[in-house]
Amino acid sequence: MTSSRKYAEIATAALGKMLRDGTDSGKVAEIVESVLADATREREDEERQHLAEVEATAATRLARLLDASPAVIYSFEAKGDFSPTFVSDNITRLFGYAASEYLDDPNFWRERVHPDDLPLIEAEMDALFKAGEHVIEYRFRRKDGTYCWVNDEQHLVRDEKGEPAEVVGSWSDISPRKVAEEAEDRARERLALLLDTAPSVIYSFKASGDYAPTFVSENIKRLGYCPDEYLKNADFWRARVHPDDIESVEAEQALLFERGRHTAEYRFRKKDDHYCWVSDEQHLVRDENGAPFEIVGSWSDITDRKNAEAAENAARGRLSALLETAPVQRQSFQQAPELWPVSDADRANIDSLFVLKRRKLV
Repeated sequence: MTSSRKYAEIATAALGKMLRDGTDSGKVAEIVESVLADATREREDEERQHLAEVEATAATRLARLLDASPAVIYSFEAKGDFSPTFVSDNITRLFGYAASEYLDDPNFWRERVHPDDLPLIEAEMDALFKAGEHVIEYRFRRKDGTYCWVNDEQHLVRDEKGEPAEVVGSWSDISPRKVAEEAEDRARERLALLLDTAPSVIYSFKASGDYAPTFVSENIKRLGYCPDEYLKNADFWRARVHPDDIESVEAEQALLFERGRHTAEYRFRKKDDHYCWVSDEQHLVRDENGAPFEIVGSWSDITDRKNAEAAENAARGRLSALLETAPVQRQSFQQAPELWPVSDADRANIDSLFVLKRRKLV
């Protein structure tokens, strides 16, 4: 490459010689113009070569970045036959296809979208031309015939007149995320089924501030209520505890914050306004700083047990009264038990109570 200084030296030497030889000015001008043209041409050639090297380096780097990218970059015309115009080479690594299979087939994409997903995708394509961008997730068939989930993000490119010219998009394989989401959904459905069939209603509420409800299982419907009736009403529980029980229940709740757990039994009003007995077991959850964070509890319907206990207590009361009014009847009971108008179970209880009475235990 000839430097600017070299051209100047060449031009100076040529001018000096012509002046010594008496060359006319027109000839001198031609020589100067020729020297300048050579310099300009060589500089332009140099710049073109440098530009070509820069472009080649950039193209190589871009190809390397696209090949290492986790997403396949593609484009197609935004009108006419929507012909493919570009796809990155990593389509081979990610989906098994050669770039030419996409570029040479206008139906490449449509034929590989899962049949169950295609109608929804095509119905939503209008959003791309209205908003200029669009994101959708669907199943896409790989070269080996298996399907993977892809996130397809598209951007609309318009020409200088504002008309749709090209669509540039990217396919990202999101199968691991989808598998995790599906597993989470199955776990959530399983948990919902277990909670719905559980014998107890599971609930929770904040352990400070407004004590707002945070969760309740669907089986609260057994008490006649919808979950929203609990979740949207901070006074739901208090308004439904029997008025005769509320004071003692609330007084005992201080034990929960001292011990971390607490169990109480009280009457609770169902949706039909009838009361049932519940066993309410609560556990205190603390945050990472040890401060009360949430209370998780369960309501178990113990009405049958309470009714049985009441019936048993009533029977014992009747038997005790009988013994008090006839303290010497044990012998007659043993001699002629058939004359006592009581059930077989009560006969056994009466005999036991006679013994306890004699021992002064009742």
